[in-house]
Amino acid sequence: MEYKRYVTSMKQSVLTAFYTPKEIPETIWSVFGEMKLRPQKVLEPSAGMGVFIDTMRTVNPDAEVTAFEKDKLTGLLLSKLHANEGMTIHVEGFEHIQPSELGKFDLAISNIPFGDTKVYDPVYSDSKSLFHRVISKSIHGYFMQKGVDSVRDGGMVAFITTRNYLDREQNSIRINHLFQQADLVTAFRLPDNLFKESANTEAGSDLIIIQKNYAKQGLTEDEERLKRVYSAEDENIVRNDYFEHHPENVLATSILRGHDQYG
Repeated sequence: MEYKRYVTSMKQSVLTAFYTPKEIPETIWSVFGEMKLRPQKVLEPSAGMGVFIDTMRTVNPDAEVTAFEKDKLTGLLLSKLHANEGMTIHVEGFEHIQPSELGKFDLAISNIPFGDTKVYDPVYSDSKSLFHRVISKSIHGYFMQKGVDSVRDGGMVAFITTRNYLDREQNSIRINHLFQQADLVTAFRLPDNLFKESANTEAGSDLIIIQKNYAKQGLTEDEERLKRVYSAEDENIVRNDYFEHHPENVLATSILRGHDQYG
């Protein structure tokens, strides 16, 4: 029975998780170092084998880490690897985070799951808010919003997510809601082959870094651009308006119209 649970867990995660080459978290932590940021309470909501945790330990070894990993086998290995480091590791989905923990983290950082997989989080799924009920129907939309809900005012969220989060028109409401309570720090369009070596796949993805802001009065011009998607006449190429105005943040080629199994 235990073997079957591990196999089932692996099958459920295979379409929603890509493991991250270490150069990405190393770069993020380097940028945070230049910004003089040393978060003490860190959340990793989709930890995998802990690449974000491992790289953080080299620059901020005293940080208090809480990590979630839904895949049972990966979570077990993660727990064993970090057994003596004083971390809190939950071998379960991010949706099981305790409500009392929300709003307490300095930083949420991860390569979050991709896809149209639904998430049952009673805080969202049973909410009186239509927005929260709807956002639970997309795993990457859910992680983006729950990440912001998890950090304190002024706390940071640095997530790698599917490119289709910003490139699908129907996500504009989700993005608008996100930036009503957070400020955009920066966003980068990552190379298509980013996960080729580590996961043998090519999937378009973006790095989005935001900062929670309870006193937010309205969206900036760049935040409004993140909501807009268009294509030139007679072209089969989707463009997010933010990256059209910030080509220096594009580290990848354009994407064809449509979507894949990752969202």
